[in-house]
Amino acid sequence: MRIFVSCIRLITFTLGTFCYFCVMKKTLGILLLLVVTAMGLRAQDSITGRVPLVERFFRLLAKSNADTAYAVRHPYRFSIKPKLGTSFNTYHFAYAPAEGQQTQRYTLVSDPLFKLGVNVSYRYLTVGLQKNVSHLFDKMRSDDMEYTLSASGRKFGGDIVYSVSSRYTLTDDRNRDWKEELNCFSSKRLQANGYFVFNHRRFSYPAAFTQSYRQKRSCGSVVIGLSYNYEELELDVDALPEKVTDYIGAPEYARRLMVSHFNVNGGYAYNWVISRRWMVHGTVLPTISLFKKSRLEYADRTEKLNVDKVNLGCIFRFSVLWDCNARFGGMTAVMTLNNPSRRPVEIADLYVRTRLFYGFRF
Repeated sequence: MRIFVSCIRLITFTLGTFCYFCVMKKTLGILLLLVVTAMGLRAQDSITGRVPLVERFFRLLAKSNADTAYAVRHPYRFSIKPKLGTSFNTYHFAYAPAEGQQTQRYTLVSDPLFKLGVNVSYRYLTVGLQKNVSHLFDKMRSDDMEYTLSASGRKFGGDIVYSVSSRYTLTDDRNRDWKEELNCFSSKRLQANGYFVFNHRRFSYPAAFTQSYRQKRSCGSVVIGLSYNYEELELDVDALPEKVTDYIGAPEYARRLMVSHFNVNGGYAYNWVISRRWMVHGTVLPTISLFKKSRLEYADRTEKLNVDKVNLGCIFRFSVLWDCNARFGGMTAVMTLNNPSRRPVEIADLYVRTRLFYGFRF
């Protein structure tokens, strides 16, 4: 029996790895790897007579004395949600070239490109991806992508978002008429968020974002959580246009900016049920950054940036949902505001994600 179970583990891992590297390469291979691995875990646990690991995980997420007069779980186990969205992040830089000189202020904004993607959900677990499709309408190509993984329960849950951007526009805050579109910047961002809902008997977070529940009556709750952010902005100095270097006039340019911080957040979330099929959700979560690291990498050295030991930020969430049993649709928006460093370069960071979707349950 143990040999048989080991064979199943080996087969599922091999199949998932094959999907990742050979069949679908990097995009759908990640989804198939997760799905096939979960199927293998369920199969091997059913053979040994134990409760499947995935099932135990779902039971933990579902653990809540729910008040069915306020929120109920949909009877469907699976859902697929095609989506169209856009996202952008903004960096505000302020620095003085030399002591006594005027402070220069620039804004670097990633182009809000349209991304087409899909979310696949099994009960409380959702895996999704999005890829830039703007190159279908213009000549400039971009490798902008986004991967998401979320586990949403009534009492607690979380999500992980990994995104890549490579098209930016640089603007002089002192002279708004000057701006340049650049392909020499690229960024990577990793966000991990966890939440705990106090009024989990009546308020449903999954009703707003994974649509596995339906909120029947308007209700709100105090929400607390933890989050981790890692950002990496790279500059290909050799590809920086000469007219930009002449305009800025900096003696040297950093090749990489790296920022990481842990946050504690707490706020309020509310589901407003407008009618039997329509609901509006809003969340405001002020954040306190307790552990922050910021540094600039030059060609010959690494320079640490001064950061405040405690810094304030905020997370805003908004969604509008239409729910008609096996069909659903709507939009979601998430905005994150942080202030990574103050000296010698002052940096403020804003990240926004918006999505339109229409899905099916089965």
